[in-house]
Amino acid sequence: MRYVEFTERQDLETLLSCMVHAFHYFGGVTRSVLVDNMKAAVLDRVAGQPLWNPRFLDFASYYGFVPRACHPYRPETKGKIERTIGFVRQSFWPGLPWESIDSLANLNARAWAWQEEVNHRVHGTTREKPAERFLREELRPLAGQPDYDTSYVSYREVAKDCLISYRGNRYSVPHPFAGKRVVVKEPVEGRRIVICHQQERIAEHALATGKGAMIMEPEHYRGLPRHRRGRPSKALLLRRELLAGPGVGRHFAIPEVEVRSLARYEEVSHVAAV
Repeated sequence: MRYVEFTERQDLETLLSCMVHAFHYFGGVTRSVLVDNMKAAVLDRVAGQPLWNPRFLDFASYYGFVPRACHPYRPETKGKIERTIGFVRQSFWPGLPWESIDSLANLNARAWAWQEEVNHRVHGTTREKPAERFLREELRPLAGQPDYDTSYVSYREVAKDCLISYRGNRYSVPHPFAGKRVVVKEPVEGRRIVICHQQERIAEHALATGKGAMIMEPEHYRGLPRHRRGRPSKALLLRRELLAGPGVGRHFAIPEVEVRSLARYEEVSHVAAV
């Protein structure tokens, strides 16, 4: 019973995403999963035993299967994987109408149609159809279990302007989280990012294309105190002019003028005339 999916990457997140798709296709989870010694699953070997990628172990624990790795240079286990790859190359790849395949989704659609045909074809060794023989397998049902989150995960500090930087672009988060550390999750299929703080989803944005974009949600800034900018009012300017300044001490900058009778000015004028 086969499940085939083509991808553009071979990293851990892509592997786990494909495994989730396979579990849905099979309608459950097997008791064990045999993998090749790919770095996405097996980081190294210590005394002959696999040193598993911690996230792959967490994935196995979530779905309840026992992970197994092929023994190096042992064709009995390695061959089980290689034969399936060879079967795809020999039975699916030749004669594929490449002129009509314009996307990865289109390629996978053809692969899934081909695998349905193969899984319902009488097998040369068992003399049974794999889809019918598969019904006797006792898989652990998913039973509505939420899919494991296979997103790419990274951590960012929120700047004072409520923005984070991610892959050359900036995205806003609600202002109460300014200065805090958040988790940025990008699903394997891309197209969006989800921003979380302590398991709480606080923002979601469409993934920007290119570099230098600034994606801001006005609601994230609602409730912030507004500071008035621009030229000060005339009343403020007048108040500033009346304040004490250099050489004035505590007195007003405008001196007080004594009120005199006009007759005094006439006397001074008469003396000046003489």
